[in-house]
Amino acid sequence: MKSLKIVALLSLIISCQNQKSERQVASVNALQPKVEQGEVWGQDEVANMSRVGEIFKETLIEATGNNKIMKRDAHPKHHGCVKSELTIDNSKLPQKLRVGLFEENRKYQSIIRFSNGDPDPSKADIEKDIRGMAVKIIGVPYQNYLQDIGLEGNKNIHDLVMMNADSFFIANPKKYEKFMEATQGRFGVIGYLLTHWGSLKRIMKARVEVSNPLDIDYSSATPYKLGSTSMKNEF
Repeated sequence: MKSLKIVALLSLIISCQNQKSERQVASVNALQPKVEQGEVWGQDEVANMSRVGEIFKETLIEATGNNKIMKRDAHPKHHGCVKSELTIDNSKLPQKLRVGLFEENRKYQSIIRFSNGDPDPSKADIEKDIRGMAVKIIGVPYQNYLQDIGLEGNKNIHDLVMMNADSFFIANPKKYEKFMEATQGRFGVIGYLLTHWGSLKRIMKARVEVSNPLDIDYSSATPYKLGSTSMKNEF
């Protein structure tokens, strides 16, 4: 959104590794947000994502081995975290969209994390990869979804999770389950992508070489709720 201005104070780069998380794992059976845009979340979707969760858990345990730190499945390698200030200016938004984060014109302190998408954290930064940018906004005047279902320890935090692609490479929970099952098979991810050209095309488009993570654009890739409608974040 052009009405948002993020001032990244690069001189205040800090390490992400010292920040400990107290979050628990959310169940796919947890209370879901209200459906307003024709979305469907039924028993089939619950079954799909339950299986996805199982595979993620098994893969992470196997990959971690005897290491003391379990890295996330995607975007495990960060370039650093940056202290930042986010300014909300809703003057160009219609009244019906001035909700949540955009309800008031004010400034927020936040942390930005820049990362590589590859599951292998040893991969060189200069190689082609999907790039990530996540913004943790501190002190928002409302609870987030994980607070609502009792799993968020940090209060009044709003997370924006983005990548350098305007759409996610998987269309729905059913295809996500098929993708995760493929990662456990003989041909792995490559086998899946060779039979799903749309996903392959989106991944190849997002894999880029960059000398500076500030030189590229980022998008939420998936919709975020905005009141009774939906939105995407773009920076």
